[in-house]
Amino acid sequence: MNVAEFDLVMQTTKVGTSTSEACLSASSCLPLGGYSVWSSLPPISSSSSKEIVLVITSMDSASIFRDTTLGADSPLSGLVALLASLDALANISSPENWNRQLVVAVFTGEAWGYLGSRQFLNQLSSGGSSVQGLDQSRIYQILEVGSVAQAMDNVFYAHFQNEGSAATVEILEALQVAATSLNSASAEVLVNNASDTNPGIPPSSLMPFVHANKSMSGVILTEFNSVYMNKYYHSSMDISGQINTSTIAVAASLVARTLYILASGQSNITSSVADLLTVNESLIEQLVSCLLTCNPGMSCDLVSGFITPSQTCPNHYVGVFTGDPSESPITENIDDTARFIWNFLANRTALTINGTDTGAIMDCSTGCSDSDQVCVGSTVEHKGVCVHSTTRYVPAYSTRLHYTASGWQTLPPSSTDVLGNVDPVYTESYWRVLGVRIFMKESSAFDTWILIMGMAITVVSFMTILSMKSAFKKRLKHA
Repeated sequence: MNVAEFDLVMQTTKVGTSTSEACLSASSCLPLGGYSVWSSLPPISSSSSKEIVLVITSMDSASIFRDTTLGADSPLSGLVALLASLDALANISSPENWNRQLVVAVFTGEAWGYLGSRQFLNQLSSGGSSVQGLDQSRIYQILEVGSVAQAMDNVFYAHFQNEGSAATVEILEALQVAATSLNSASAEVLVNNASDTNPGIPPSSLMPFVHANKSMSGVILTEFNSVYMNKYYHSSMDISGQINTSTIAVAASLVARTLYILASGQSNITSSVADLLTVNESLIEQLVSCLLTCNPGMSCDLVSGFITPSQTCPNHYVGVFTGDPSESPITENIDDTARFIWNFLANRTALTINGTDTGAIMDCSTGCSDSDQVCVGSTVEHKGVCVHSTTRYVPAYSTRLHYTASGWQTLPPSSTDVLGNVDPVYTESYWRVLGVRIFMKESSAFDTWILIMGMAITVVSFMTILSMKSAFKKRLKHA
């Protein structure tokens, strides 16, 4: 290709739709959003009244180039650490005997006004079917796994809300016990409390929970104290080369042991439990390779064993919300990352019976017979299996939006959602068709011929001018 001419003036399909409310009314845009995922270990019983230990992280990032949005350190390092920690916790037998219920939530849309966590809370308060089995009043503690891949010398920081509460103190003490159990002669793991001079907790998925309930006890585990360490935060430069997988492994071990202490009610980590909670570092390498690179990308064995990806190169832009959020989502409306996380969590939290996974009982080519079962690993090549797991999708879109038969409508801010007062309702417009004209490069022989012809024309033109000049002078002399 020698020359390309682009007509890339971004013009919407409707004029006069300069606001989200206007373009939604004119059906010329769609709201940003997608699907968050939550799961529980063990599966939640309808009769359970246990307090809930909620561990959260996010799966999306933002940058000026949406298709190259990876968010390796922020927030994917936290996601990878959480998935690896849950993989380790799955080795513990009889989690149904724990004192508390462990619930994992991975939110999307957090880079755009905390769409996922706010909608999760909205579903909890309204009794949405996507959060059936959860009760907001039973959430006792929240641990958020933030950016952890750039922690210096395995030193992490705990940012917390409601410092004086017993539940917060319990989380901080569990982190210290977990860190101490990881210390060895060759390495030391530290968890320091964030500086008292900080104005509060950093921007995080914990914020909507705190705004909804001022007495909520929560801690954010991060790599930084007062200043972000990730200089490429929310940038297309936040790629896999910026993170340290060995640091993620340490964070995953720290999270796994902390969650075990909080959920089981044990005050320490015995050597036998420590062996069971050993983090699979190979899994972390796979997750980084699958979720943060194009080779192998989403076509890696780990991901393709659960889903049939729509594209190879991962992209963690939240996307736009399509379809009716009140209905069960169809595969085409869920991005690859969310589908993989759903399958991974369902697989790792699946209930076992006498040491045998319930998935061995029946494949899901004809669906699952039990309403408490879900189909895991259904791809083009494999039928998938039915497992007993409480793993669900939760729609993630602005709480100021309502879907009707005629489309999306904006709502006034809700009194139950404080952050909704400053929610601009992010949307993405439909764009007119963009044009491009490409001029292909000719062969070298053609270029040579053009050069020779040009030189010949130049010489002939020069000789013609000289002869005409001579003839003109002769005429002047005769005159």
